[in-house]
Amino acid sequence: MTKSPKVLYWLGLSVLLSGPVRAGDGGGSPTRPDTTAVSAPPGGESVPGMKSGKTALLLSVLGTVVPAAATLPFIWERSGTSLAKTTAIVGTGAYLFGPSLGHFYSGRPGRAFAGIGLRALAAAGVVVAGFASSSEAGANSGQAAIGVAGAVVGGASVIYDIASAPHSAQVHNDEMRRGMHATFGILPVDGLRGIGIRASVAF
Repeated sequence: MTKSPKVLYWLGLSVLLSGPVRAGDGGGSPTRPDTTAVSAPPGGESVPGMKSGKTALLLSVLGTVVPAAATLPFIWERSGTSLAKTTAIVGTGAYLFGPSLGHFYSGRPGRAFAGIGLRALAAAGVVVAGFASSSEAGANSGQAAIGVAGAVVGGASVIYDIASAPHSAQVHNDEMRRGMHATFGILPVDGLRGIGIRASVAF
């Protein structure tokens, strides 16, 4: 019975000393991270460098319609005058480059120049047929067919390039998204001041 208080004393002291040691073992180091990676959805928040399909369409429409409408009243101007030359230059530029403006905006110059080249060839066919028809012999059936084909192909190219401008913006944005991969992680942290949560974002 006389040894019982001493036993209790040493037991209590060992508990007091061992408690802080155990707490210190786990308090300074963070727990093993339990993260969940989530890929950023393709239709998520826009990022720098993304292109607007509406803007691409608007550029192609305005780049074609506005110059063409401005030159329309002067198409019957007598040839050789400065006004006639200006009208021809502005109208030709609107026909060749206007529909491709949306594709240039979308970062697809190859697609833009493809349309310009096609319309240039179509215009060349129309010019050849026009010169042939104005000659004394007149245009034969083959030359007339080239002129008609050039007019049809050129007009179709204008319409197609304007209508497909939003698609070019979408292609550009898809390429941008494929180059990015966002992960969101939640990391529980057990520190000296308590338990908390830390969120991290990586690209």
